[in-house]
This record gives sequence, structure tokens and C-alpha cells, in this order.
Amino acid sequence: MELDVYLYRGHLGQTVIPVPLALAEAFNLDGKAILTAQVAANELAGRLGAAITSELLHGHQRSYLQRFAAAICAAKLPSLNQECFAEALAIAMTQPKYPLHVGEFSSDTKVLSAASSVVEGTRSAFLASEGMTGTRNILEHQGGFYRQFTLHRNTPQPFLQLGEAWVTETLAFKRYSACAYAQGAIDCIRVLSHENTFEISEIKKIEIFTMITALVMEHLAIPHKAYLHQ
Repeated sequence: MELDVYLYRGHLGQTVIPVPLALAEAFNLDGKAILTAQVAANELAGRLGAAITSELLHGHQRSYLQRFAAAICAAKLPSLNQECFAEALAIAMTQPKYPLHVGEFSSDTKVLSAASSVVEGTRSAFLASEGMTGTRNILEHQGGFYRQFTLHRNTPQPFLQLGEAWVTETLAFKRYSACAYAQGAIDCIRVLSHENTFEISEIKKIEIFTMITALVMEHLAIPHKAYLHQ
């Protein structure tokens, strides 16, 4: 879950890697088909994530991006026609999850934010291929996704400059299986352990400079830490 790749404003690694690989194996498709599905999902779901900037969900809580990306991957493998593709996305975004903060930091339940969303998004494409239809304006409808999931009242059109500006270029890779906010701290510990020779008893004080988001994450994780010492 944590050893993932992510885009600017979106964790999609749990979808764009396993879904294309699994479907390509099932339908006997080649690497080009896999890469095409991955890029399509990154570009469309990545743009949606960038457009939703004023909201209460953060990081992996934004599991609606997993649903959206999974539907895109599954619609491309095998390639559905334009009508079915649109229906797959509409179906996927009809019932997005709303994970709660207290279950998303440190506890085991964080993994579920991606697990069920990936399945539901993939299923949406299969349902569309069988003729099921959704609400095509599910994102921008006055009672739709934007209205329910963002504090903005006028969300900008996210799907612009396709083929010109590439969200894929914002891909980042984690070196360690931990939240992105913790990557710098882990690097620091590794450097200290390899480049310094001192005894623990010699340490008198430790000063830590970090980002506010890391402090918030630590605060939310405190209730779960108690179980680690039982």
C-alpha cells in the first residue's frame, strides 16, 4: 500500500500497475496495451485529482481516484468503444467512498481505501460492456461528485490539454514503504546510522524540523501506536 508511485495530487499506483497487468494476462494482450492503459489512467485520473483542491480528504483517502483509474484501465483492456468508455466512468463515480481520517493513518484499515475501490472501478467497465448505463454528467451535475466532494462551487474543467501537458511527468517513486511525509526522516536516519559513530548515551537532545503535514499525520497515528507495545 505505502510502497507506491504517485502523481501530483493523486495516489494511483495501487491501480495503474495491477489492473492492466491482470487484465492483459486475462485477455492475452501485449506490453503496448498495458502501457497505453496506464498512461490513459494517469492522465485522466491525475487531472481529476489536480482539479479537486479544496476538500476534506487527503492522500489515500481520495480513493475515488482509484475507482476512476481502474475503470479507465479496464475500459482500455480490451478497448471499449467511446460510448461504453463513458458509461464505465459514469458508473464508477456514482458511488465513491468517503474514508474517515481516523481509519487512514497507521491502522491496518488504510489498505481498504484502495482495495475495494480498485475492484469497483474495474467492475464498472465490465458492467458498461454488458450494457449498463450511468449518469454521464455525474461529475459536474448540481447533485454530483464535485458538489459532494469539494468545497469549491465552480470546479475547473480538468480534462484539458490532453496530449500536450503530461500529468505522467509528475510521477514520483517512494524509496521506503511509508507515507511520503516520512521519506525524508527515514533518509536522515539511514545517513546518521552509516556516517556517524556515537553511542546512544551521548545524545543529549534531538531537534526535528519537519512539515506541518507530517506532524498532523503523527498526531492522528498516536492512538494506534499503543497496540504496538502490547
